[in-house]
Amino acid sequence: MTTDTENIARSKRPRRPLHWVIVVVSFVFMLISMYLLAGRIERYNKAIDHPAIAFIDLTTTAFAFNNLAVELSEIKIDDEQKIHVRYGETTIDLDIAISPRYQLPTLFDRHSDWMKLLYFADRSGMTFREFREGIADATIEPRMIIVTRTPFGFEPVKEKRFENIETEKNWGWGEVMRDQWRFDFYEFMPDGQLLQHEPLRFPESGKSLLRRQNYAKLKGEQIPQRGEGEIEEYTWQFGAALSVSPRAPAVTFEKQALRGSGWTLPASAGGFLLMVVAFFFAIAPTRTQQETGA
Repeated sequence: MTTDTENIARSKRPRRPLHWVIVVVSFVFMLISMYLLAGRIERYNKAIDHPAIAFIDLTTTAFAFNNLAVELSEIKIDDEQKIHVRYGETTIDLDIAISPRYQLPTLFDRHSDWMKLLYFADRSGMTFREFREGIADATIEPRMIIVTRTPFGFEPVKEKRFENIETEKNWGWGEVMRDQWRFDFYEFMPDGQLLQHEPLRFPESGKSLLRRQNYAKLKGEQIPQRGEGEIEEYTWQFGAALSVSPRAPAVTFEKQALRGSGWTLPASAGGFLLMVVAFFFAIAPTRTQQETGA
């Protein structure tokens, strides 16, 4: 005569070949998608002419350029401090956009947050060391500019969110309101003239522009576009403006290689996620089952 007893049997789950197949297939799919994505990015970069502009920050206030004397100094005109620039027989007086907060020893130290004197040239195919050596031995003929940044130099592009709030035009707000920065470029020409290029404004970020466009779509209004006179990426003006900006501009969306990625970008990301999920299911620990029998 037997009595009912509880027999506990531990049974392992069978192996998971399906999950491992999914891991391998998704891994191969991800590699193929990434290879095609890299090819599209390479073709985009080859098709778009993006010169590698290099800059050298000059810190001396008296020297020669194009066999003409260059001199920068601080002067006072009608009780206002200005930066006096002399290039050969040409002179200009620059308004001081941001008053120095500290009495630092040199002119460029005191005004580095809004003004720079720069050498620049295209160094495509060269290292920066080769570029500097080329400047030193005169095998590369650089251009020279003064770039200035003026807070509140433009009217705002974006509408105010809080109409009743008026902000003072002080140093703090001037550093925050980047859409109102104005950049001026003065180029030292070989004929002894100081060419003043068109002033440009700080570029609006891609997220900000997209947000304004989506908001206009919801309200049924005209779709806003970029403001006129913005600095364009991959230009020498863009690089020069960065040298006097407290922070780099946010990424814009118009000239990014990923815009032409098509299906390869989501396919690469999807393949990776599927591979990770299937892999963790495949290596999950086995379960135990309790079986009760007579």
